[in-house]
Amino acid sequence: MEQKQNLYNQTRIAEIQASKVKGSFGSKAMLFMILASTLLVITIYVWFISAGRWIIWRPTSSYYSQLALSFEDGQLSLEIKPDPALLSLSNPYDPKERKGIPFPSDTSLYDHKFYLYFGPLPAIVLAIFKRIISMKIGDQYLVFVFIAGIFIAETLLLIAILRRFFANIPTWVVTINVLSLGLTGPFTRMLTHPFIHEAAITGGQFFFIVGWYFVFSGLYEQPVSNWKLLMAGVFWAFSISTRVMQIIPIGFMLVMTTIYLNKEGMKLKPFSMHWYPLLGLTFPLLLCSVLLAWYNWARFGSIFEFGMYYQLAGFNMQSFYHDLFSRAYLFQNFYNYYLNPFQIRNVFPYAYPVSGIEKPLFSFYETPKSYVAEGTITGFLLSTPSLLFVIVPLLYVLKNYSKTKLDENHSFLKWTITSLMGTFLFASAPIMLFFFAAYRYETDFIPALSILSAIGFCQGYTATQQNKVIRRALSILGISLVTFSVLLTTVLAYTGHLTWFGKR
Repeated sequence: MEQKQNLYNQTRIAEIQASKVKGSFGSKAMLFMILASTLLVITIYVWFISAGRWIIWRPTSSYYSQLALSFEDGQLSLEIKPDPALLSLSNPYDPKERKGIPFPSDTSLYDHKFYLYFGPLPAIVLAIFKRIISMKIGDQYLVFVFIAGIFIAETLLLIAILRRFFANIPTWVVTINVLSLGLTGPFTRMLTHPFIHEAAITGGQFFFIVGWYFVFSGLYEQPVSNWKLLMAGVFWAFSISTRVMQIIPIGFMLVMTTIYLNKEGMKLKPFSMHWYPLLGLTFPLLLCSVLLAWYNWARFGSIFEFGMYYQLAGFNMQSFYHDLFSRAYLFQNFYNYYLNPFQIRNVFPYAYPVSGIEKPLFSFYETPKSYVAEGTITGFLLSTPSLLFVIVPLLYVLKNYSKTKLDENHSFLKWTITSLMGTFLFASAPIMLFFFAAYRYETDFIPALSILSAIGFCQGYTATQQNKVIRRALSILGISLVTFSVLLTTVLAYTGHLTWFGKR
């Protein structure tokens, strides 16, 4: 048994080393283009968040900074005190009753104190760094760091995937996919509105993608890297501590990682050896669950209450609290996130987003009165047609679904694609069932879809190597779709820049 294990390990190590040296990966030209593309994307991010002023960033909210001050003072509530007029109301959660009374929006009121219903981790980090950095760190700085971090983490994950499965892919294919990761989706537009909601959502996604990278690279190695799976668990715990809804795709990835460890990556090892990487992956998450349970109990007397029930929103949240998630919102959300169009005008920059639709599109169903579509939303199938390349990896998995005797490389590729597809589905499911639609929620599922589309393009390019005509046509199609997606997404984000200054 030990000899078989050693032979298996030696074979896998040789395969991995071979995949690292063949192809164009690691060349100076590819490294230069990846770095140049990354710098270009980050520069565009700075332009958007500064509204074209580069150095001067307009201040937005500062909730995480306020909570960090509270943590430094040893309290869990915000230091600002509620107005006595607010506390005297029979129902302060009804916006009609509290009209005209000042209060910090997007907070929770409980036991005469204001709390944040957002995850506490960014505030904990700020409390630590405030001892080093004396400047006031507004939420706009966190949004920029998290969005830039998502892009870099996506790029590292994509490069790791391509190095393993598509080592002969040319530099230009990698370059356009890196640009697509950074300049499509909701990210540039979110930089024009960098408030607390955007900070929490992007923070949760950043830590999740970093954890995804460590899981992939940890399973890539042979034997499986225990410390990398531990780091994945740590970052996924950070993700949940920033945005609790991330527990759904993270739970799915825990199942997928366990399946891989038991059936693929450690076939010849004793069953007891499975516990080491799984323990490293799950322990940080278990510790995170305990700490969040205490955090909620200390604030609201319930381990499951994060503050949503006591939220001071623009509507009475408590009146339909048990209907926040419902199948009744599914059709409307699908239309808004997937198919809601943009508008062409004869005014620069010509393409403008339109408002999300709240009224039922057809007579055969009804949308509950509680449903809200905030601001403008552009369906990503229309704004980012390059995502249609996800069809290729989906067909690959369906083709190989029932095959059990795949070689190690194809088996791991099938696992990777299935995991990314599941990440997209499990992350988007609560968004599709949520009563509130907003473009920023696309952050929860677009990254996985973007990486899948990049894999799909590389699969198509590799599969057509024997037919130069088809490969050339595929290349033109890919470049055209990515170019259109990047330009349109950037233009739609620019309209957000115009709105920021009230020029629309």
